[in-house]
Amino acid sequence: MAQKLSELLAELTAKAKQLEDKFEASKGQTKEQLQQWQNEAKENVAETKAAFEAKKASLEGEAKSHWDNVKSNWDNGVAKLKSDFRKAKYNLEASDAELSAEWAEDDAEMSVYFALDAISDAQEAVIDAVNARAKANSY
Repeated sequence: MAQKLSELLAELTAKAKQLEDKFEASKGQTKEQLQQWQNEAKENVAETKAAFEAKKASLEGEAKSHWDNVKSNWDNGVAKLKSDFRKAKYNLEASDAELSAEWAEDDAEMSVYFALDAISDAQEAVIDAVNARAKANSY
């Protein structure tokens, strides 16, 4: 960019010098020569303006293309982020559900063991009661 700017400034300097030289030379020119210089200047201005407009349109197109690319990349990034977040949330909920199921299964298993132990205790108590009644009836 700096090199291009330097070249443009050099071109500007050269054109300014040419204009200064033409101005000095015009002091001794005829009316027809001045008219020809004016016509050439108008043509030059039209060409320069057309080149400027073309460059402007090109830069506007490049800027729009760049902006569209940036916007597209942004939109794609946001969509991916949202998708990744939904996946992570789903995985977290699934993991939470799995953990809850495992805790509930462990609680159920422990309750069954307590029930089995209670039945064993009840069986012993029933046997003790039957024996106690048999002993009491033996008197």
